Amino acid sequence: MLKIKNNVNKGKIKVKVYGYNLEGFMNSLIKDGVKFIKVRKSEFNCLILTVDEKEISHVKNRAISFNCKVEIIWRRGIGKIIDNYKGRITFVIGFVFFLLTIRVLNSVIWEIDIVSEKYISPFEIKEILKENNVYKGIKKESVNLKYVEKIVRESNEGIEWVDAQVIGGKLIVHLKEREELLRPFEEREPCSIVAAKDGVISKIYSAEGEIVVEQGDVVKKGDMLITAVQGKEGKEYLVHAQGSVIAKTFYERSEIVKKEQEITIRTGEKAVQMYFTLFNKKIYLINNLKKFKNYDKIIDNDGTIKKITYYETQKKTKKIDNIEKYIEDIQFSMEEDIDKYLYKNSKKVETLKQYEELEEGYKVWVVVIVEEDIAASKTFEESQLNEIITILKEKRRIEEERWLKQNL
Repeated sequence: MLKIKNNVNKGKIKVKVYGYNLEGFMNSLIKDGVKFIKVRKSEFNCLILTVDEKEISHVKNRAISFNCKVEIIWRRGIGKIIDNYKGRITFVIGFVFFLLTIRVLNSVIWEIDIVSEKYISPFEIKEILKENNVYKGIKKESVNLKYVEKIVRESNEGIEWVDAQVIGGKLIVHLKEREELLRPFEEREPCSIVAAKDGVISKIYSAEGEIVVEQGDVVKKGDMLITAVQGKEGKEYLVHAQGSVIAKTFYERSEIVKKEQEITIRTGEKAVQMYFTLFNKKIYLINNLKKFKNYDKIIDNDGTIKKITYYETQKKTKKIDNIEKYIEDIQFSMEEDIDKYLYKNSKKVETLKQYEELEEGYKVWVVVIVEEDIAASKTFEESQLNEIITILKEKRRIEEERWLKQNL
């Protein structure tokens, strides 16, 4: 047995060589300078060789020259790793490309969907978003949903409420319309202006039609503010009333807070879902859901692979330690909710925050006083004529009495 150590190359290959001229085969390898790590003859027509990995191609070529057959028994080193994975390299490259494609597809807004009601055009809202750098192809991380809601709400005073959310590769914007401001009227069609909501009149202006309320008057929703009738008594005629009515309006939220609150704690049990989205469909990598009666749901949307963790919870009763701080947080949330319903040209005048202690807890409320235009057009009908004339007569009577008191 010939044994020669070679520590230069760590890659080794052990082969069986079958043939009837093995001596000539070996002499040719030695003559070519091939170094053997180990050589052993197992049968009269079979040699077992261990050589450096770099020599295997030379060994195979010489075997062909001497009509010998080479069979690899084992391989160690980098060559083995390459052999193990060369058949899978296409799969690995394809899988990496697939993950990169999914990452790109899920990091971009591919569609913007505007859900309006009756009067506002989705195209108009899309153009407004585009002017404010919100468009198809924008990265999701660049989309601020609160900013989207703000610019849409402020784009049209006829929009009462906006909700924006991202689902998959789609930005969905829901609108609630203020119909009394958006309902179309023919330019010359007679109409009155009525109160769109309750309020206290601050300022009123009329381009056409006769004003029937004054600064400081308290009005209810539907009350007439500017009539469709104009002209001196006995010479009245119908007009398309136009004007602006600024009034102080009141937005209120209230809630009962108990002295002992039911809190939620985690039990330590959890379940995990991991998935990626392809064409708005979820493909799960891990989905070991458990049937928890109560749970916290934590969503991690960073990156291509999404992760949802469910923590089992149970409820316990606990006395509130810092009730003032707790109430302050609730009032802040109430004010934020009110702000979502304020119109474009609304002006916040004052915010009142109060609470009182009750037997069962605390009553918490927030009142936001706002100045806004409450004018809403109302189509004139013949049946309203007598009512309008009566209102005008009463207004003129009051004005006459006021003038007499001031001048007599």
